[in-house]
Amino acid sequence: MQQSRETERSISAEGRSIAEHFANDQLSELEDLRKENQSLRGRLADLTEASYRIAQGLDLDTLLEEVVNGACSLTGARYGVLLTYGDTGVVDRTVTSGMTEEQRQRIATPPEGKGFLGYLNKVSRPLRIGNISSHPESVAFPEN
Repeated sequence: MQQSRETERSISAEGRSIAEHFANDQLSELEDLRKENQSLRGRLADLTEASYRIAQGLDLDTLLEEVVNGACSLTGARYGVLLTYGDTGVVDRTVTSGMTEEQRQRIATPPEGKGFLGYLNKVSRPLRIGNISSHPESVAFPEN
């Protein structure tokens, strides 16, 4: 009888340990989900703000700047660029984000839409790259 009670206590202690471990895992997972939810709420607020600014009927240049700045903010990107192409397929406008006027001036010639930026014009999905100069389509991309 004595051995039976000790076995029950041992099993009971082991069961509590397993339950505590499971509960800790669940709490950790719940905290991760809470953090992810908070991050998504922040990004949604940023998107809403960007949408509001865009919808204010801004002139085209300001509108495009807001689009690039909003995209950088939402993705956490350090730099952003938006090119518009004319009817002939040649770049007619370059809008950047994350660069000072001095940095823009150091770029010898504005992008022509060849190489990596031309490739982006053909891609129909979002693309995020950590190091543009390492991409196979990159041609003479300036150092950052």
